[in-house]
Amino acid sequence: MSKLILSIDDDPSFNLLLKKFISKTSYRIETCTTVKEFFEKYTKLDPAMCLLDLNLDEEVGAGFKLLKLLREKIKKEIPIIIISKRSAGPDFSYAIELGASDFIPKPLDEVALYFKL
Repeated sequence: MSKLILSIDDDPSFNLLLKKFISKTSYRIETCTTVKEFFEKYTKLDPAMCLLDLNLDEEVGAGFKLLKLLREKIKKEIPIIIISKRSAGPDFSYAIELGASDFIPKPLDEVALYFKL
């Protein structure tokens, strides 16, 4: 059975693109558009990796809060990769400080994604 990636991004079009890219790998993916949905799937599915967007419609900084909660809950057990338009130095540094394993800027580059997986 292939390893599962759990992703959160509030843009359904981006989620479709991500599914298309991941379908070409040995992973399978579940996508979410809300933090609530993400945590429901996280508890049920036990993913091998998480992909997080920092800009979620729910509230300013929701992606950073989610990253912090995940690291408090799971520590360093699984990779958490940020995929975001917020690729400025301070955002990248803060995400790494909170426990992100890596950072991929948007627009998403298929090759960059494969390299990080």
